[in-house]
Amino acid sequence: MGDSVVTRILSALGYERRSAIMDDLLAGRRAGAMSAAGVPVNAALVAGIPAVHAAVTFAAESVASLPMRIWRGEGPARERVTGAWQSRLFRGSPNPVQDTFNFWETVQSSLDFRSNAYIWKSKDTTGKTVRLWALHPDQVSPSVSADKAIVYDVHFGGAWVAPEEATRYGSVRVDNSTILHIPGRGGMGQLVSPSPISLFRTSLGIIAAKQQYEATIYRHGAAGGLVVSFPAGITKSQADQWRESFDGEHAGVYNAGKTKVVGGGATVTAMGLTQKDAEFVEAMALSVMDVSRIFRVPAWFLGIDAKTDKPVSPEHEQDRWMRHGLVPRLHRIEAAINADPDLFGAAEIYAAFDTSGMIRGDLATEAEISLKKVQSGQWLIDEARAKDGLPPLPDGLGMVPHPVPVGGSPYGVPLPAKKEDVDE
Repeated sequence: MGDSVVTRILSALGYERRSAIMDDLLAGRRAGAMSAAGVPVNAALVAGIPAVHAAVTFAAESVASLPMRIWRGEGPARERVTGAWQSRLFRGSPNPVQDTFNFWETVQSSLDFRSNAYIWKSKDTTGKTVRLWALHPDQVSPSVSADKAIVYDVHFGGAWVAPEEATRYGSVRVDNSTILHIPGRGGMGQLVSPSPISLFRTSLGIIAAKQQYEATIYRHGAAGGLVVSFPAGITKSQADQWRESFDGEHAGVYNAGKTKVVGGGATVTAMGLTQKDAEFVEAMALSVMDVSRIFRVPAWFLGIDAKTDKPVSPEHEQDRWMRHGLVPRLHRIEAAINADPDLFGAAEIYAAFDTSGMIRGDLATEAEISLKKVQSGQWLIDEARAKDGLPPLPDGLGMVPHPVPVGGSPYGVPLPAKKEDVDE
């Protein structure tokens, strides 16, 4: 049932403002399509899988930890721009409700979990964008209008973010002059990219089914259950009543240590865990590996010991995540922002996340790198000191280049002694 249909039905029932019913319908808490594992898979169910939550959070916080900068030029000629209005827009909090970290975390979480992110652009009287709002994907319903234009029905209410110029309840239809849509991977030309929930419904349904199976084991007791045999003359109705009463007093992990007393000639036999139960932990590990593949995060972060994919060093581990996991995510956001005519369009400047300092080694390695950069002339001494939080040297000494020529230094470090000098 589409959101517009739901809105009309609720309106006919007297719901003029957004109700809890509407919030539930639009926040992903619908029953969801049934997976092959027999479990209805929806956004709320998948979000409750710990491995999924960890994967999405890991990627989102990695992106949100990087500052968005405005630049001019490429390669060695690239320089940071601080005076443009876009610099001020991305430097501070994008809006009064979301700080910079929360804003980018919302954008990336939307891309990883729903494969679509939506940013509302607030403008001043001159038409210049002055604020940005990261919306929840369930707030926005894209479609194509009768005149072939892409429009967005944006819903407000409940705990959702609402720009100041938007009404707090109800819906509004806008176009791309108000909404910046960042489609995620897998769209292949579609207006809305399919979410991982729809693409991998079977795999995620299996994980959810395993969690429900584990909960069943704990609910009925870790011993695997009991078999109760009644003597002849006990009807099924009497046995069912006895079972309900017995389960109420003895089933579940909190009742596992209680003494079980039965009468009437009944005998109780404990059922041990089956081989299927014993392999449950191993099966869950395989499921977590699937989550690593679906959401493209390192297996090691999800607690999986991937023996065939061991990193050479911590720096190697960071470099692999940077190249194959983080950079594609950053470029997707950057490309959408720089292509937006209200933000950059054909401007000479562009937006890009600042990834300097992402890959860091141990203290000894970092000190050696700083020394070599000073000796090569790439850094000034004060620049190297600033990296360690130290003040500049007095009298401007730290701003004097100290390159070290091949074979020795003319700045106080003696050249290696020649053999004839030693003999003399």
